[in-house]
Amino acid sequence: MREPSNLVSRRRFMAALLAGSASLGPLAATSAFAQATSEEEIPHLLKKPEADFVFARVWYRGGDWNTDMLYQGLKGGSDINLLQRVLQETTIRTEACETVLKLSSPLVFTCPFLYMTGHGRILLGETEIENLRLALEGGAFLFGDACNGKGKGFDENIRSVLRRVFPSRPLRPLPMNHPLYSCFFKIDRIQGGDKLIDPYMEGIEIDGRLAVVHTVNDLGCAWEGHRCRPGGEEQRTHAFRLGINMIVYALTH
Repeated sequence: MREPSNLVSRRRFMAALLAGSASLGPLAATSAFAQATSEEEIPHLLKKPEADFVFARVWYRGGDWNTDMLYQGLKGGSDINLLQRVLQETTIRTEACETVLKLSSPLVFTCPFLYMTGHGRILLGETEIENLRLALEGGAFLFGDACNGKGKGFDENIRSVLRRVFPSRPLRPLPMNHPLYSCFFKIDRIQGGDKLIDPYMEGIEIDGRLAVVHTVNDLGCAWEGHRCRPGGEEQRTHAFRLGINMIVYALTH
């Protein structure tokens, strides 16, 4: 695959948003829990703009934002394993490493791909919500990945977050003819992550561009190395291909 043609322009666009971020006003004070958590205690926190593609995992209060990371889990960490596949399968310039981003930071405007995952609560302040809205409207892409299936927990919480971000833009099932499913690998059905709960993924579009994707099938655990049911290793390969397609889509649309 050739490098996405607008990768450089996308980086420049995000950098321009960062340069203008002073117009957002001062960053609001966060909760006592967040104030008590020093940035030094958050492994791999993004602290400066990055020139090449960054897969940015979103830090948040209230839940296990760091699930499936290298120091938490099984086989190399989900983000690392996915990015290794990106390097093997595409010519996208990136690094197979973990990168963590706070939505309260203006650096959110430099990252075209945002990843939120976990099992439980997601507590975001108004500044984090506003920054997320502006980033997504400006061209960023958010992937929400529920580790514990549908309903109570992460799934319920991220739906609540997205209603705050886009009150008039609900999540809707993505049809299988959506460009996401053919922008790199041809995907004709949803096989799941480490589990298969819904035979579809959901999304939010802005002016015809897919800005948000959410699944309850837990792709991250498949990327990390958990047993995939019911499809085994074929299902894991599918989960990696979905991840790569999302990244390619985020950089080319």
